[in-house]
Amino acid sequence: MQSGAPPLPPRAIAHAVALWGVFSLVAVALRGVRWDENYEFAQVIAGAVPYPPDHPLPQYVFSMFSLQTQGLAWLMRLTESPLLLNGLRNVLFLFMTVFPVHLFAVACTRETRWGIVAAALVLLGIHVQFFSTYPVQVWPELYSNGQVGLGCALLIAALYAGGWRRAACLIAGLLPALHLGQFPPVALFLAATSLLDGEAPFSRERWRLALCGAAGLTVSGAVWLLVWRQSLPLPVSGPYFSTQDPGEILHGYMQHWASHRALTFDTAHLSMGAAALLAACILARRPTRQDALWHGAIYIATLCAIVWPIMFIHYALGVDTPAILVRWMPYRLMNHATVVLIPLCVVVLAGAGTHKRATLLLIAVLAGGILRPLAAYFLPGELFARYLGGGEGFLFLILGGAAASALGEFPALRARSFWMGAWLCGLALTAWFHQFGGACAAAGCIFVLAVWRRPAFENGWPWAAVLGATSCILLLVQEARHREQLPLSSFEADVRALLAQRGDDRALILVRHQQEGLQARLYHPVMTDMATITWVPYKPAIAPSLQKLYTEVYGIDLMNGPSSPGFDQPWHTVWPGRTRAEWVRLAKAYEFRYVMAPAFMALDLPRVLEGASDHLYEVPLLVEPV
Repeated sequence: MQSGAPPLPPRAIAHAVALWGVFSLVAVALRGVRWDENYEFAQVIAGAVPYPPDHPLPQYVFSMFSLQTQGLAWLMRLTESPLLLNGLRNVLFLFMTVFPVHLFAVACTRETRWGIVAAALVLLGIHVQFFSTYPVQVWPELYSNGQVGLGCALLIAALYAGGWRRAACLIAGLLPALHLGQFPPVALFLAATSLLDGEAPFSRERWRLALCGAAGLTVSGAVWLLVWRQSLPLPVSGPYFSTQDPGEILHGYMQHWASHRALTFDTAHLSMGAAALLAACILARRPTRQDALWHGAIYIATLCAIVWPIMFIHYALGVDTPAILVRWMPYRLMNHATVVLIPLCVVVLAGAGTHKRATLLLIAVLAGGILRPLAAYFLPGELFARYLGGGEGFLFLILGGAAASALGEFPALRARSFWMGAWLCGLALTAWFHQFGGACAAAGCIFVLAVWRRPAFENGWPWAAVLGATSCILLLVQEARHREQLPLSSFEADVRALLAQRGDDRALILVRHQQEGLQARLYHPVMTDMATITWVPYKPAIAPSLQKLYTEVYGIDLMNGPSSPGFDQPWHTVWPGRTRAEWVRLAKAYEFRYVMAPAFMALDLPRVLEGASDHLYEVPLLVEPV
């Protein structure tokens, strides 16, 4: 660890930006550009895909306080190229996945090779099984806002730990506009480090940091003002107008439908508990306040200080939990700990590696990650999927090794015995919940202890970086084999061609409410998607519109929940049972022209296009001449 180390040299940061910027560009080019959620939002804001102004989607999107969304909408006014706009989001997604992790490891070790190793382990996806209410992602997919927001939060911590405190405070001020939900842990982290770093409260440097933060907050405020000015008025008549109380609908939604905001007892607690224990062990060694690893431990502590107390409050109060705590979705912050745990383990093992052979474990894990695809050809499918498919065993291995390395740094036997007891309790708890993980963690610990007193490698030994780079290259080859460029099914292409031929380029289409990305792929307005139902807590003012829409169109009641546990598909019976006259009345009210339904349904409407999994119907009276 670096004690009292100067800030990272600009060249180290520039090299990291260039390295992972080029990697992200090449990766997206080889893998193919995928659709991004912000592309759909930008289509609405820029008017490329028009909706009735009272529809919940423009009501929600025009009030989105997100520079990610608003920025893409500004670009869309210059070009509507889906390849360029989605490609930019894909590159940003991947870059913000690996760059902050690389920078954190380099800030702690001052060696580029360990940044490459940490980023390579993230790209191998050894942590993706340990997610909370939202999945942890690595390669670009549809939902990018959360991943970019998480990356920005970790980047702030990495910059602050690396001595670039003004840049960290500036980006922290911008973070509310980039992703408001990720801002609280960063704000708490900066407040905690400011209180604990021993610097004079009103020093000149503190004022400079405050000015940098204020500059960022000013930009965030300007974005909020822009969003406030462009927000649409709520409907006062028409199909989306309802006199129901938004508060009652919100209460019912939170009780029956808010799966992303429910208490979570899953594998994310394993990674967060391990990160917390490793951070406590680091802090117990009393590192200097200028030590980059100290900042990483404080960041983990702030996450624990947010998530676990709020979870206890939620558990104690149930449905009476203050809405602001649940709407914020604080449990997704556990994903931060899941990602930070990788560079934290790398740094602890690398610190031991300067005079011992603990880094052999990192080399072994990277080699295992490279050889893992070959194991699929030799192991039975079920065995491979259970033990190697997800790669979580590799994370447990380096966690166990990091635990042994951290314990070895305690010179006092009493302190070492105390923390050894804590780690053994953690290992027993892990084995109780995840037997394979407990075994891997024990193996990692035994491995490091076995090589602890052996001669050290030379400090410049490059194999870790070589294997890290090799794994990244092989991952690119693997992704290129499954290349998909803005994937579009043949049926979706036929729908686009048919509607263009008919001159119905702006026709609103009624679709299944769980679909993802159809608006982008069809380049048409669609009634709902999988995320529409989740807007209730984000913007309660549109809850009456959503309740009316879901009840009348899909037969789904947001206030009372599914009719039976696990059943949220009443539209499977509502749609086929609807008469043609009822379809006409509903279509006139909600202004949709076509219905895209699963192939297993038979609707009382003329079928204009058939596909393998979906059919397209039209509402006949709406297309007759007046």
